[in-house]
Amino acid sequence: ICLLEARHPLLLLGRAEEARQTPPERERRTARDAAEALRGRELFVPRAEAAPLPEGRYYIADLLGMQVVDESGRELGRLKDVMQAGGNDVYEVQGERTFRFPALKRVLRRIDVENARMELDGAVLAEIAVYDDAD
Repeated sequence: ICLLEARHPLLLLGRAEEARQTPPERERRTARDAAEALRGRELFVPRAEAAPLPEGRYYIADLLGMQVVDESGRELGRLKDVMQAGGNDVYEVQGERTFRFPALKRVLRRIDVENARMELDGAVLAEIAVYDDAD
């Protein structure tokens, strides 16, 4: 885990890990109070150290900026934001028209992280999307 504003590694250890040798270039924090002092600060995990996710799960950072298309390949825009709103995430796409939609399996036909491309079911999208310019 790294502290965002400092961009330096920070190792938070639990009791079972406290006995292990800590690399000297890392700041060591073992007490709960030390971890609590980080509340509200932005932390990140370097991509090389991120845990692999199960199939069908994605890191938000991998989704942002993706090209969003419908099943015919028509470009709808780029994924601008992912809002975590309780039951389902809500994706915001910015393109010719800016719109939002709940990230439901029935609308998400394919997510290709390697090629930064998301394919949506156009018919389902027409039912559930909310457009900024909708009247």
